[in-house]
Amino acid sequence: MRVIPNPHHFLARKIEIDPSSMNSPRPPPEQFQTSRLSKSTLVLMLIIVGSLALLAIFANIQSFRRGEVETVVVRPAASPTPQAR
Repeated sequence: MRVIPNPHHFLARKIEIDPSSMNSPRPPPEQFQTSRLSKSTLVLMLIIVGSLALLAIFANIQSFRRGEVETVVVRPAASPTPQAR
């Protein structure tokens, strides 16, 4: 074990470092596990993506139909008739 003094502490406490814990052995590459999604997670993600796609399609259809559905009628305001004095 190496002992390193800590210059940042006003009491100059010593820090003990065990170098054997720093070089932990790695397992061989064939032992690494690949992360896989569960079937229910995949189904849930597909449902969410499908729902968003349907929402986008619906929004575009409504946007194209807006001219047919919404009509604006502008009527001029009636001019006030002059009152007799």
